[in-house]
Amino acid sequence: MWKLSVQAAKTTPTPMTPLFIQALNDVSDQSEKRLSMLENRVPPPMWIMLMLISFFSMPHCGNERAASLLVRDDDYAADDFDRDVADCRPQ
Repeated sequence: MWKLSVQAAKTTPTPMTPLFIQALNDVSDQSEKRLSMLENRVPPPMWIMLMLISFFSMPHCGNERAASLLVRDDDYAADDFDRDVADCRPQ
């Protein structure tokens, strides 16, 4: 296509020729962008691995949080915890 457009520009130059070549160049650039987006994406196995890691780590984080609440000092009563939670809520 480029060879034909260059050949046409040399044989019959018109005011429309530069516009046609620019449009042809834009089409080529958009095609390259589309192909590079397909090549530079995160592969599905990586997404699966990310989901599996999240799936198995979230319950562990919840258990660690619950265990940390159970091992508090005896003088830290449940009422104090409820008060702390209430203080963190938006007014």
